Amino acid sequence: MSLSFDGTDDFAQTDATFTFSSGIATASYWLKWTTNADDDDGVMHFGITDGVFNQFIVDHNSSTGGVLEAYESGTLGNRSESITRPSTATWHHYAFVFDHSTDTGDVKIYLNGVEQSTTIVSNNKSGTGFGTYALAFMKVFYAPATTTFGAGKMAFPTIYNRELNANEVKQ
Repeated sequence: MSLSFDGTDDFAQTDATFTFSSGIATASYWLKWTTNADDDDGVMHFGITDGVFNQFIVDHNSSTGGVLEAYESGTLGNRSESITRPSTATWHHYAFVFDHSTDTGDVKIYLNGVEQSTTIVSNNKSGTGFGTYALAFMKVFYAPATTTFGAGKMAFPTIYNRELNANEVKQ
């Protein structure tokens, strides 16, 4: 069963609070994105509140153009990495590893079980780590601090409080 979003005003949000003391989290899900518009329609946002630190975001419709962008931010800066977007209107499996535990940070992106070579869009981290993720919500098909909503279907959204290795991502 999948969640379906029309891109107009639909999104889903958890009520649970997540805390990842390692500073590392993996987000995984299946996605059938409807269309690309380069308008920052978000797919997944974890944060304390919209537009503040200690969050990570997956933007399948980055305004950078033609890319999927994964972004982590904290009180000591942020890091954003991207890959070329895959095709729309077909199911793809995604896994994103967000690592706040080092001074440079890291974002790993897996597409259909294969780790992708990423392009660093921005990296202005300064200092050793960000501390922990202490997140108050998870939203899907929603871009933070905006009124843009993604259109498509999502199945099996899962968050882990550790890095999944390549074999675990493939399962």
